[in-house]
Amino acid sequence: MIRTKEQAKEALKKTADDEAFYFCNEKGFLNIKANSIEEALEKIKNIDESSINYHLKNGHFQKWIVDIFRDDALSRKVDRLSKKESIKKEDLVNVLEERIRWLKSKVY
Repeated sequence: MIRTKEQAKEALKKTADDEAFYFCNEKGFLNIKANSIEEALEKIKNIDESSINYHLKNGHFQKWIVDIFRDDALSRKVDRLSKKESIKKEDLVNVLEERIRWLKSKVY
């Protein structure tokens, strides 16, 4: 749970490539990576829905968010999306945008 300014900064950090999120789909890697939650948001806006569904259904986003950024709340929100019968990219974009705004309000 993020309670302090430092924890919010940690959740907004840019990671090294070995901790980056690498997008793929059922066929393989897409040669697209994100080094932060904000960068992931921008990539998600332009990436094919099949990749997003693949990662959501397999828990990849959720695991990355909690393991690298220690943001349990965001991971749970993303996980709830993954349980929906019909997942829309816009839903994930909205969840990420909302959380980034909240984190920034804690930092600045």
